[in-house]
Amino acid sequence: EIENITNPPGTALGRGFSMGIDQTQMMFGRALQSVGENLGFKGLEEYGEEVVAHNEAELQDVAQYATRLEDVSGIGSGLSYVGETLGQGIATLLPTAVGAGVAAVSAPALGLGVVGGTVLSASAGAALNYPILFGENLLEQDQSVEEGIIPHVDDGAAALFALPATFLDTLGDRIVLGLGGKIAKPLLTKKSFVSNKSMTPEMQEGAKRALAGRAGVGAFKGAVTEVPTEIGQTILTRIQAGKPIDSEEAYREYLEVGIAAGIVGGTVRGTIDAAKGGRNRTG
Repeated sequence: EIENITNPPGTALGRGFSMGIDQTQMMFGRALQSVGENLGFKGLEEYGEEVVAHNEAELQDVAQYATRLEDVSGIGSGLSYVGETLGQGIATLLPTAVGAGVAAVSAPALGLGVVGGTVLSASAGAALNYPILFGENLLEQDQSVEEGIIPHVDDGAAALFALPATFLDTLGDRIVLGLGGKIAKPLLTKKSFVSNKSMTPEMQEGAKRALAGRAGVGAFKGAVTEVPTEIGQTILTRIQAGKPIDSEEAYREYLEVGIAAGIVGGTVRGTIDAAKGGRNRTG
């Protein structure tokens, strides 16, 4: 057992992504459970409960190998923490990315221009994010009920606080993803960013420096966007669950959330900006 924990299966990025997907599905399942319960749809309520239970079990299987911030004691554990955190973050960006993809396909067919396409893209992302954040609020309240902080779950409060959280989450995700610029094309291009045969060695070296600078600026943009939005969401989640926002535990959670957001936002936006810059130079 000790050997398995010391040598966890798969990659850190893969483990993090798996945990992120499980968490997202748990949140969505909890939202379905609430909708079914409040509308009297027993089948939907039971299905939501099954989704929560199934993904909770899968999450626990992977989470036993997770490297937490307090576990970081050297380069190896630090790299594992960064990889797992990045994987989880990428999973949480998927709803906004999917919404943008659907909008990109639908906007021309609907005859929408740039502004209309952007509104559709943001709306689609928000529509996908809202039930997930609603479910997250309910799960947080479930925990508060178990700990005796609140007497019962308040679905109305969870739904209400999910509105500003959705705004923050969708806005932050779109900035981190570089939307509404075209992301997929530069990321999927087959051309090398700095190895174009027509470029002289001096030009290639200059391109490398420019890409590094662009990645750095992008990383800064992503981090300064994602950190406050994620901490803001955490504060909203704690308020609706009846938890204090100025306790030692709260400050520790803000720190952990902030570090994770900086890793995800900085890495993803830095990579995307570098990819865009490379495409522009070689395209």
